Amino acid sequence: MNKTVALQHPSAWVAATLAARGYKVISLQEALSFRAHVDAVLYSSRRAETVPAFQSSLENADISVGHRGEWAPEEALPGAIMLNITGLHPEQVADELESRLRHRPWRT
Repeated sequence: MNKTVALQHPSAWVAATLAARGYKVISLQEALSFRAHVDAVLYSSRRAETVPAFQSSLENADISVGHRGEWAPEEALPGAIMLNITGLHPEQVADELESRLRHRPWRT
């Protein structure tokens, strides 16, 4: 069964790279709206001033010091790996995701 990955910020390059490796890629908004099963959530900790106003409510600040906002993917999408992809190239994203999934203590 293919693994499903939710992207917080749409990125054609990341999505294409993951799809080429056999992942099903959906938006985080779609995953949260439909409570879809996802194996991983890929997010970016971009600064608020670089995000358009319509996305500000979905923005997740730096995971170690930032706010969680009104949504909490780790609670709404249980079992999903949370992976910060800020500054990574698409191939690095795919490699890190595969490593995390391979070393996950449980299988879904």
